[in-house]
Amino acid sequence: MIRFLMLVLLVVVVAVTGTLLLLKDPGYVLLSYGGYAVETTLSFVFLAGLVTVVLLNLLIRIIRISWNLPEHIHQWGSRRKGVRTRMELNEGLRELAAGHWHSAERKLVHSARTSEMPLINYLGAARAAQRQGAHEQRDAYLQLAYEHSQSPEMALGLTRAELQMDHGQLEEALATLAHLQEIESGNTQVLQLLLAVYQRLGEWRALRGVLPELRKNKVVSEQKYQDLETEIARQLLARATQQHDMDALQREWDDLPRSLRDDEHLVLAYAGHLQALGQGSTAEQVLHQALKHAWNTDMVYLYGLVEGEDPAKQLKFAETLLQQHEHNPVLHLTLGRLCLRNRLWGMARTHLENSIKVDPRAETYRDLGLLLERLGDHDTALECCQKGLADAMAHLPSLVPDLEPSEIRQEANTVQNRSPAE
Repeated sequence: MIRFLMLVLLVVVVAVTGTLLLLKDPGYVLLSYGGYAVETTLSFVFLAGLVTVVLLNLLIRIIRISWNLPEHIHQWGSRRKGVRTRMELNEGLRELAAGHWHSAERKLVHSARTSEMPLINYLGAARAAQRQGAHEQRDAYLQLAYEHSQSPEMALGLTRAELQMDHGQLEEALATLAHLQEIESGNTQVLQLLLAVYQRLGEWRALRGVLPELRKNKVVSEQKYQDLETEIARQLLARATQQHDMDALQREWDDLPRSLRDDEHLVLAYAGHLQALGQGSTAEQVLHQALKHAWNTDMVYLYGLVEGEDPAKQLKFAETLLQQHEHNPVLHLTLGRLCLRNRLWGMARTHLENSIKVDPRAETYRDLGLLLERLGDHDTALECCQKGLADAMAHLPSLVPDLEPSEIRQEANTVQNRSPAE
């Protein structure tokens, strides 16, 4: 375009200059060839030459445009088709985001035929098919995406794993993610999905194995990392107890780092598992050491339930806790139970009553009622049992309608006097 403008400018300059010169003297030109001769002015020859140059230039441009016309038409059609394809892709993605699965699948598949990047189309269509429950069609779209991608492993693998997880195919998703981890270890998306799959499958030991990578690649925060450590330890301890395997429980505990073995929640869980497996003496020792360093109400409660080797020493240690927690109802309940185990009936009664004064619980009333029954105080024992029953049932819904006693009696008499035929 610039060259054409420069040519036009040059022609105009030459024309103006020639015109000015020829106005002063039109000149004379004689052309002779064979037996013919042409006479004319120089100004006419100049004008004819100028017109000839312009016409030749136009003729050349027309020939060139005509020669390239098919290519231009093809390019124009391709551009128009590309615009339509991109518009249909955008519409398909909007339908997918809006949850219109059938429409999204149809538009994405249709635009994939002319798309420059059909991978996006087929991945979107696979998600739409998944939402419609068409899992075979989903796999077919994933295969098409694989065939139309130069480096399909990671993008396709992540999509496949997500869809498998949505469909509950956790084992298949785990296999897919394991393959992706071999391709690109440390990929944050792969690690995030692995975390979710391991948790849903309950593969706690395997999850513990990838914890360092989760922290290294900042997939989880430091607080989340610590929470996962604790949860994994808690689950593995519980699994050993469910299998009634004392050796496994001990190994799990010994394998924990020191920071976790000092965690109050895990100490409490470990002691509870020991108690469940009949290792009350070991549970008492664990709780004893933990309570020497930190107060924990749940540990104090459990300490009153475990049976140590020496009930007298167990009671003596629990009494040392009264110095700083004199009015704690849970501690008094624990002391009352330890006194019962040591056959100290009077002290047991005092501690149980002190516990009820601060926090009346059904289980405390029950223990006190059984003790009073043994001591021969039947009336007070019955009163304790009634109070304990009332406390236990306080939060249960009532099936009795909200009526006055006279109305209830009247309704009861009506039902009683009703004939069998009615």
